[in-house]
Formats: sequence, structure tokens, C-alpha cells
Amino acid sequence: MTPEQTHTWLQIQQRQMLALEKMAVSLEKLTAAVERLTPRTAPNYQFPLKSFKDFDWSSIGATVERKDQYGPAIVSWGGQQYTRRSPANKYDPAVCYLYSNNYFTQQQQRILLT
Repeated sequence: MTPEQTHTWLQIQQRQMLALEKMAVSLEKLTAAVERLTPRTAPNYQFPLKSFKDFDWSSIGATVERKDQYGPAIVSWGGQQYTRRSPANKYDPAVCYLYSNNYFTQQQQRILLT
């Protein structure tokens, strides 16, 4: 490589690095904007209990993280994991998925099938 080719190559590399840095800053801003717009509390969904067995969790933007012999035990929604509580709870007869957003005050968000 000649000195001129090396110089040209280094200029190209510098421009690419600047472009990548700008992209990283843009992605950070975009991530912050999405986080501001993403709901932090469950929308308090309520569905018929008969739909529990074949409920389409993707229809509410949730995914099943863990199952047991009774069905989904843990589902994720909005970046949080909700644990199944059933059938002896204050919503009886119901299947309730709870996420406690504060360990000490036990403020809970729920996805409920009654």
C-alpha cells in the first residue's frame, strides 16, 4: 500500500467510526424513548376462566416463561414476570398472575382470568 492509499484508507475508517458513534447515540435516544412509552403497569386484563387452558398469551403481548402440569406458571409482560396464583385467592374462583413491583409494600399488578 502506498502512503496515499494508507491515508485514504485511514480517512475512510475514521468516517466509518464517526458514523457508528452517531448510530450508537441515536440508538440510545431511541431506547430511552421506547422505555418512556412502554407501560410500566399491567393493564389489569380480565378474561373468562374457561379460556385459561388455551389462552393466546401473545394476544396481550405476553410470553409463557414456565409451565407446569396445570398450565402456564410464569408469564412475562412488559419486561416483568407474573407468577400464577390460584385457586384459593381473593379472586376465587380465578387464575391470577401477579407481579409485585415493591417487595416491602406488596403493591401488585395483575393479569386475571375469572
